[in-house]
Amino acid sequence: MSQLIVAYLFLGGAGAGAFAVLACIDFRYCRSSAFSFRARRGSACSAGLYSQPVEKRYFATLTKRGYAASFVVLALGAICLLADLGRPEIAYMLFTQPTLSYISVGTYSLTALLLCVAFVAAAGCFSLPGSLDRIKPMALVIGFAAALLVMTYTGVFLQSMKSIALWNSPWLIALFFLSALSTGIALVMLCSISLNLDRTKTGILQRLAKTDLVVIVLEFAACAVYLITVSGTSLGAQSVKRLIAGDNALVFMAGFVVCGLAVPGIMNAVSARKQHDERIDLAIACLVLLGGFCLRLSLFDARIHSSM
Repeated sequence: MSQLIVAYLFLGGAGAGAFAVLACIDFRYCRSSAFSFRARRGSACSAGLYSQPVEKRYFATLTKRGYAASFVVLALGAICLLADLGRPEIAYMLFTQPTLSYISVGTYSLTALLLCVAFVAAAGCFSLPGSLDRIKPMALVIGFAAALLVMTYTGVFLQSMKSIALWNSPWLIALFFLSALSTGIALVMLCSISLNLDRTKTGILQRLAKTDLVVIVLEFAACAVYLITVSGTSLGAQSVKRLIAGDNALVFMAGFVVCGLAVPGIMNAVSARKQHDERIDLAIACLVLLGGFCLRLSLFDARIHSSM
């Protein structure tokens, strides 16, 4: 492993989380976008929130930006993963000689997600033929499922390495999943800057802030339980000490706990109650993304290999 893996863990989680959030927004608020072929036929979609011309323009721009950003982030993560392998033939063998290993499952999930994101992003930027336009709902569903797998896979892969006590806890899976969701929301919030979505009367930005607050609270709880469980072994306790008061404390405590959880949580609570301010959204998004990266970096650097 190398720092490229840390970058992949962060980028893959954030990109997958962003697509999962955008898919939910697309189906909830942009039904005439996801089912545009029905909308052109005058279906019941005209009763949806997305039917208003102004709202249609706002949400179409948000999803267009979001899917493009998700694809770029995921592609960068895939490049980091391939660069870490060092040998292109290894990546080729993952497709030609698939197994039931975590690596194969992660590779196929990431590939499926990239294909779905690329198609949905292209559908938002270009006018597709009717036959291809009908595929978008299917691409959203498949991509959403693949995104959940990618968000879960990184924690499962690390947790499977029994020789590293710091990673040997099922709570690491929950922590990484929640972190991916939170960073995904942050990426979507970044894409909403300057769109004036508060004018749509849907309260989407307040909903995102409230959802992110809930996710951050759950992430904090999962992190606490995770640290307690891995402290049950000698090597695990040593690693936790490095995270809390040792050489990794600056990155973990200041970067993740304070900047990634505490401050954004407080700001989200304030943002959910007061009038929307894009400057707060920008600050929250940047802090959450910084925290997500610091989490993965600190857990990677604080690991201690056993003699197994």
